[in-house]
This record gives sequence, C-alpha cells and structure tokens, in this order.
Amino acid sequence: MALALRHVPDGNLLTTDADSEPTLNWVATNLAALAHADVVAGKITREDCQLPDTLARLGTYLDRLHQLRRIIDPVSWEAPRTHHWTSGASMAIRADVYLRLGGFERVRSGEDGRFVEAASHAGYRVRRDADVLVKTSSRRTGRVPDGFAAVLAEYDGKPALPKSWHPEDMAWRFRQHARARAAYRVGVLGTLAATLGISPAEALKIATESTNDEAFASRIVSASRREVRSIGLVDAEMLLSGLEQEHQMVHVAGLGHAGCQAPRHGAHASRLPASWR
Repeated sequence: MALALRHVPDGNLLTTDADSEPTLNWVATNLAALAHADVVAGKITREDCQLPDTLARLGTYLDRLHQLRRIIDPVSWEAPRTHHWTSGASMAIRADVYLRLGGFERVRSGEDGRFVEAASHAGYRVRRDADVLVKTSSRRTGRVPDGFAAVLAEYDGKPALPKSWHPEDMAWRFRQHARARAAYRVGVLGTLAATLGISPAEALKIATESTNDEAFASRIVSASRREVRSIGLVDAEMLLSGLEQEHQMVHVAGLGHAGCQAPRHGAHASRLPASWR
C-alpha cells in the first residue's frame, strides 16, 4: 500500500489476494462505485463451491440481512445490488481516506473488517457492491490461523447448520441506525439514548465528536447495551422471510448463494444543530 501511495497519493487503492481472481471488469466496477462512496467492498465468490454448501447458505442469509438493512436504513451511496462481505480480497479505497484513517492495522487477521468499521465510525461512505466480483480459493490451509481458509476448514467439520444473528435483533439495530440519523439532524437525542440504554451525556459526547450522521449512527448504535441473540440458521431464515414481507421486500433471486456463483465525506447532514436537547 505504501508503494501505491507513493505513486498515486491522490488516487484510489484497490486490494485483492494472491489466491483470488477478480473479474475482467473489476477495476472498472470499483472505479464506478467509488464515484458514489469512499470505500467499496466487493462480493466474494468461491471457485469450486459445490451446492448445497453450509457456508454458502449462511452467506445468502447474511446477504439478505444486509439488503433488509438498506430497506430499513437506506443511504444514498449504497449499491442497488448489495451484499454482506467485508474482505481485503476485494476492496477499493480513496487514497486520502486511507491516509486519514491511518491505513490497515498491523494485526494477524481481521484488518479489513477493522478498517471498514473505522471508516463508518469516521463518517465515510462504505458501499457493498455486488457488481464488484472476485473469485477466491476454497483451500483449507492458509497463511494466517484465522483467515478464510480456517473458516472453510471449520465448517467442513460441522455436520449441523450453524447459528447466526437473530434477524429481529438485527432489524432493531437497523431501525436505530435510521432513528440515529434523524436524531442527529434535528439534535434531539434523549429518546434515542434511552432506547439504546446509554446516558444522555454519552449520546451528547458521541454527537459532538461525530463529523456527520453516518459517523453518529455507526458509533451510537455500536455503544448500545442491547445484545444480539444467536439463532439456528433454519429459524433465522424463516424469521427473516417474515421481516422481508413486512417491509415489502422481494428477495432478488439473482443473488444466488453468497460465496458461489451521495455527497462527499462530511457533506451528508454534517452540520451540528445550534443546540442539542
């Protein structure tokens, strides 16, 4: 990354992995997506994925869950076809944003997820675009203990379907994100703070430290004391179907099995109200 920054300090940074194969239009779709966002996370597929596939089924559930998020909490920079992935195997970042955030943390694994979370907390626009595609290896032996290869190997040894986030709890969080954006814009924080289980003083501190409504929503909902339950995948899928119907959402069949085949930063609701109540 340092080498790329020396050559294009005002450009864009694109990342992938040595065992991954971007589509022929990967650069073009990333650049098109960066016209709307500051960070773009592409969708990851697997080269030898065989259906039925437990991890692919879980990925489809998480894709649907993220689509529900954008029905409940829509943002102007999200892609029409979105997904749940956050992976360095396909990421595009404006160079100035990368520098302001201090780059990727020097950790054994998970630096991609940490970076994207930091971007949201700083108020940058993160777009998960399903038109940006990378095919990655299904190898079970990787270079890092907690990488994707280790995840695949772990699921090989699980005969039962996994558990995942409870969709009703996640929908509650999505609603709080939407409410937080509205609260930030008008400066009325008390009801939101009470719902999230945090003090008005903590809510005010987060608001005054946030650059815009995206930063505020990301940070204050993360500060909520309410836990997200886990639930068996079959039950989670059924409950999610009900939520999709409730929000008049038609699941796009073209998503298939995951894993198998706005304004600039600071411009969206970035001005603090004259007084917080």
